[in-house]
Parts: sequence; C-alpha cells; structure tokens
Amino acid sequence: MEITFPLSSPTRAGTWHRLLSIALGLLCLGAWTWATAAGTSASALILGVHGQVSPSVQPFSEVQANNSITLAPEGELDFLLYQGCERVQVRGGRLKFGKENYELDGGQVIKSQRGACPFQARLADNPRTAGVVLRNVTASLPPTLRLSPRPQIRLLGPGAEEVRALSIGQTGMPSWEPRVDRLVASWSQDWPSLIPGESCRLRLLSDNRRSGEIPCIVAEEELPEATLLRIP
Repeated sequence: MEITFPLSSPTRAGTWHRLLSIALGLLCLGAWTWATAAGTSASALILGVHGQVSPSVQPFSEVQANNSITLAPEGELDFLLYQGCERVQVRGGRLKFGKENYELDGGQVIKSQRGACPFQARLADNPRTAGVVLRNVTASLPPTLRLSPRPQIRLLGPGAEEVRALSIGQTGMPSWEPRVDRLVASWSQDWPSLIPGESCRLRLLSDNRRSGEIPCIVAEEELPEATLLRIP
C-alpha cells in the first residue's frame, strides 16, 4: 500500500483555507520558497534515526528531492519536510521524497504535525540573507530568531564549515563568542546567561568574513532543543 502526503488538506474546504493562510503569510513576509531561499534542492531535514535504514543517514543531514530511504520493519525516521513545514515520524517501509511532499510505501506514520516553517534570517542593516532558521522561531510577525538564555546553536548547510565562532550580545552588555565545534556552538558554563525577554544580536565569524548583525530575541526560559541555523 502506498500513501502519498501532499501539502494541502484532503478536503476542498481545508485546501482553500490553507492556501488562503499561505497567501496572507506571503503578503506579510514576502514571497518565499525553500529552494530560492536556501539555494538547494533539499526536500527534508533528518532529525532522528532509530534502527536500520538504507542508505545510512545521520541526524541533521538533508535529503535531496527524488531520493529514497528504505527502513527496516522496526526502523524509525524523524524528519522535517521543508516545503510543508511538517514534522513527521515514520516506521518501516520505503520513503520517497519529492520537492513538495513524500510517499511512504509499506510503512506506518507514527506522528505527523505542523511545525515551524523555516524563515530567512536577514542582516539588520542589509537585505542579504545570512541563513535560514529551521528551529526556534518566534510566532510574531515578522518572525525572529529565538535563542535560549544559554544558547546552543547547530549549524548546517554548505556554508556551515566556514563558521569558526559566533558572536552573541545584548545592548549594554559585552558580546560573547562561543566556538563552533563539530558544527555546534555551545554557551560556556563560565559565562552569565543572556537576559530573558530582551533583544539580542548574532554574528557569524569565519576566517574570511564577519557577517552583519542578525536580530534575535532571548526566550524567557531554556528552549528544549538547539536552534538550527542553515548557512547557504
């Protein structure tokens, strides 16, 4: 049995409601598609792997469109479908990823729910996109990068390897520079926490360049998962 999961609701009313919501969002935020924003044909981001899958994939790796993954009967895959902003967990079967959907043949969908849509993190003084935030985004308009008081940020994408450190600061406070180790920047235990509820600024530091400021906001409490930032 083959199950296809499109972006839209299976009912006509649900479809038009969703299309209207998307259209209003585009009017507020500007036209956006994953491919144009990130410059990639990636369809999904792998968030978790349990058991045997073929070919082997790692958490926080991307799956390109038109690729397939076969899961053992007890194998499980947790992924974010970029274009649909959908968080999905499946068990067993064969997954085929398209540009805007996925197909599951012979497996079981354990969980499927709407997640936070990726958005372009733009520089404060420049319309250029510095990265695409995949996790931890404010619900306000326009959306803003959201950090824990003691942030942990995982980098991915073709430009991630170039980033050696981040610079994170707040008005009237010194900036701290967590080093990037294996594509993860973690807050030092010796540093004070960022002030919850206050705005902040983030820069990407590499040997070749120092990015402009990316506006951010500090959450009221520690976030349960690391912020994901894709560097084009």
